[in-house]
Amino acid sequence: SSPTTPPSSDPTTEKLKDFTVSKNDVSLLIGEQLTVIVSVSDFTYEVANPLICSFNNRGAIKGLDKGSTTITIFKEGYNPQVINVTVGAIDIEIDGTYFC
Repeated sequence: SSPTTPPSSDPTTEKLKDFTVSKNDVSLLIGEQLTVIVSVSDFTYEVANPLICSFNNRGAIKGLDKGSTTITIFKEGYNPQVINVTVGAIDIEIDGTYFC
């Protein structure tokens, strides 16, 4: 029989915890604002394309221009969370309702 290798225990590898956001996919119109709930405080974030939407540390997303982007939320010791944001100008369908 072949020897079994014990799992490596590397003390430098810290297991990251998870946190949640209330929505990972957001659709909104230009000028519309929506707030997502982030389950941790004191987080940092990065908006991939800040011309499409804005975001703040209270979880408020505001549509600025038509297009798609992502918001990545970081918290030390945690896995990052990504929110996919789509901003539309007209004729956006959200849950079966059209906004013009």
